[in-house]
Amino acid sequence: MRFRLTVILLLVVLFIVLIAQNTGDASVTFLFWTATASRIVLLAITFLVGIVVGFLLGRPWRRKKKEFARVHREPEAE
Repeated sequence: MRFRLTVILLLVVLFIVLIAQNTGDASVTFLFWTATASRIVLLAITFLVGIVVGFLLGRPWRRKKKEFARVHREPEAE
């Protein structure tokens, strides 16, 4: 658990450094829509979308794992 927390904190710090060093404007095109925004905003939005997707993908996995353990319990030894 401590290793996982350390890795997460390291990645967040690296992401903050990345945002701080990329303060210029960037043009984004999606389908027929084009927008110009600060790179900080675009990186932050991308980061938040990644967190939401990771959370949503991680939830069903944990639920299935718990259900599997509950259904496939070994019979108690007498």
